[in-house]
Amino acid sequence: MILIYGTRMYGRVDGYRHQHAATVFAHLWFLPMFPVGSYWIVDGESRGHRIGLAGKSVAAGYLRVWGPLVAVGGVVAGHAGYLVAAAAAGLSAWSWTWTRARAARREKRALMLLVATGTACDPMRMPRDLALAMRRDVEDRWASVAGERSPLDIARLGASSAAQAATAHALLRLVARTSPRAIAAEALAAADQILDATAEVRELPGGPYRAALDLDQVDRRAR
Repeated sequence: MILIYGTRMYGRVDGYRHQHAATVFAHLWFLPMFPVGSYWIVDGESRGHRIGLAGKSVAAGYLRVWGPLVAVGGVVAGHAGYLVAAAAAGLSAWSWTWTRARAARREKRALMLLVATGTACDPMRMPRDLALAMRRDVEDRWASVAGERSPLDIARLGASSAAQAATAHALLRLVARTSPRAIAAEALAAADQILDATAEVRELPGGPYRAALDLDQVDRRAR
């Protein structure tokens, strides 16, 4: 018998435009066995950066592969197995609704982060070292759009441009991820104020994330 094993990406969720979260699993005959780590894919299916282990992605990875198999097994077993089959099929189908970020507020946050950083991933999902590196780059961009104002000023008084709003919002989320709890709470609240007050976000060319950080290569398509 030929033993097929290795790692493969499963559990594509929270997609926004061409970006999404997914999890690398160790697999046996292409059946996901256990998660190795989660990524945010930023360039089609080929490149991404690390995020904390994404529970929804892990669940989707199992449900989309094992769910149909359990459902078939339940049907074959008959009787009480039909209930198991119905539950497995329903959960598997439900997991496919997680593929894209559908909440309007979540999509708006993703766009503001994408405009300011080049990734739609919330900094709160990133490893701290990655968030620190990105924070330095966004601070440089902030210097060019701040107009002698702080991100907290933008939260209190409003932004003069979409670029200023998006950059202040991203910087505050990065500050929250890389700071002690008391500072983080204030930064998150201010970022939410900017998010709710911003009516329109326009595309900006490039972004400090793409310019300054190397991306991990991810060579498996997410299911």
